[in-house]
Amino acid sequence: MLDNYRTMDILASHNQLKIDTVIVSTGNTAVVDTLNTLCIQSLDKLNSLTNSIPEIQNNKGIWGWVSNDAIFATLTSVLVFSLGILAGYIRTKIKENRSKKQIRHFVKHHIDQVVQSYSSSLVDAYRHFAQYTTVDTGILLTPPKILSNDFERLLRIDSRELFIAFKDKKVISAIISNIDFLNHLLNEIQSYHEKVLERSNVLRNKISDELNEYLLSLADLVYFEETETENYQNTEPYNTINQSLVTFNNELNGSRELMNVLLQIIRPNQEFLVHNGYFRTHKHGREITLLGRTLNHLIDQLGQLTHEFKTQYMDFAHQTEDAINRIKFESNKIDW
Repeated sequence: MLDNYRTMDILASHNQLKIDTVIVSTGNTAVVDTLNTLCIQSLDKLNSLTNSIPEIQNNKGIWGWVSNDAIFATLTSVLVFSLGILAGYIRTKIKENRSKKQIRHFVKHHIDQVVQSYSSSLVDAYRHFAQYTTVDTGILLTPPKILSNDFERLLRIDSRELFIAFKDKKVISAIISNIDFLNHLLNEIQSYHEKVLERSNVLRNKISDELNEYLLSLADLVYFEETETENYQNTEPYNTINQSLVTFNNELNGSRELMNVLLQIIRPNQEFLVHNGYFRTHKHGREITLLGRTLNHLIDQLGQLTHEFKTQYMDFAHQTEDAINRIKFESNKIDW
């Protein structure tokens, strides 16, 4: 009988359990609802068991061979086991919700970094390349880069965990898709920049070699006039070609101003030699004309490559900006 009274005390203490003693954060609303339902069901069972105690005590046993104490002990064990399962379920759900919230905060932080800091800076840098790159400035050694791993961190999140953490699967899918696009675009830009830089270097090396040969030919013509022509100071070949050498040495030597070399030195000499027939009649006229034509062609090629580079970087800026705007638009739909 003493065991029965102890058991009644245990049940009475359980009956004093209050649902509002379970503290759950605002983000765990679903857990609270489930907890309330499960607690109410458990308390209903507990009250039913408590009400049946007097009836069990008045009986000597069931079917004459199972004692009341055994039945009561079994019911108590079942109830305690059920409450243990309930507590475990509560802990699991709270942990899951906390994990989901942490994932959302992680994603939002890195999306903000991509949108507000890195990508907007990239757009400005791409536009700067498109606007200010010229034949004279040349192409920088490396493209603008993001010196962080925000893209990789976002793309490395397990897709199952990511979609569990967000209710709107289409929205988060659209965001990750645009992040992935930007990541691939960065790699594409890196590859494109390297190829264009290589082509530019090849052309510039050829131009440098040809320009040295051209200047030597100009000097040969001047020397020829000085040694082979009387009153050479008054001849057109000497004055024209010698003046182009003076201009180059005083204004352009050692600079990267290829367009000025083309416009102030090469083309005027070409026009002079062709217009006056010296490209056929002068000993050094043909050589200078051929070298000038080659230089003109190479510099034009470099100009076309530079124009292509500028146009492509403007397109990179548009693509990056469009992707960022799509990420912003989709991100505003999420209740972080």
